[in-house]
Amino acid sequence: MKILVVEDEKITRHLITSILEESGHETVSSISAGQAMEFLLSQQSIDLIIADIVMPGMDGLRLIRMIKKNRILSRIPILICSSRTDVETVTEAAKLGAKGFIAKPVEAVGLLLKVSEMIDYVVPKIMIVDDEPMMRDLLMRMVGRTGFGVTVCGSADEALMKMKVNKIGMIITDIMMPGKTGLELMAEVHMINSKLPVVVITGKSDQRIKNEAMLAGAAGFIRKPFKSVEIAQVITRAHATSKVASKVAIA
Repeated sequence: MKILVVEDEKITRHLITSILEESGHETVSSISAGQAMEFLLSQQSIDLIIADIVMPGMDGLRLIRMIKKNRILSRIPILICSSRTDVETVTEAAKLGAKGFIAKPVEAVGLLLKVSEMIDYVVPKIMIVDDEPMMRDLLMRMVGRTGFGVTVCGSADEALMKMKVNKIGMIITDIMMPGKTGLELMAEVHMINSKLPVVVITGKSDQRIKNEAMLAGAAGFIRKPFKSVEIAQVITRAHATSKVASKVAIA
């Protein structure tokens, strides 16, 4: 997950980010609530916010209010990390929309357990896997316009690693990549989660590969050159199909 840590105290901020990064999470940090809002409003993709309450200027409770009033930002779960553990403060934070609370001083085990609980509140992302930076950037912009959160990877192995610490709702992958191919990635992904939809990128003349991908369980195809409308349609269909499959599996 990509986690924003909002903490004005340098030692605590460094401790939290170090614990998270050693566990495979990506972190960014802000020294104030105001700086955090500027970062969030710059359309940076964040999965979880860990914020102190007592900070110079805007406090953590006001930060929660501002985040929850924003339609786009309100989806991000917030974990409060504070030395203020009185019932009134904890209750107020929960009423405003905080999903969890952890007391200072921070301990690694307690923090990581609480962060793992937060995964239930994280909105699943679409993962784009392509070894070409220009293609990744293009797809990231186009997929981002559909309203889904996006994360990108340059290889199948990186994608498999990111799946361990990110809540992924769909994968869009190129076929031809150094190391594992997109089809090999899809096979490994479906061994981990058979219901996770994998959309495959194909070229105009890749009918044989498209047939192989279809037999392997691809949820859809995006054909080069990309068009935003087509990408949105493919994602919508794959998302709807995966939801139906999940209901059938539960039944």
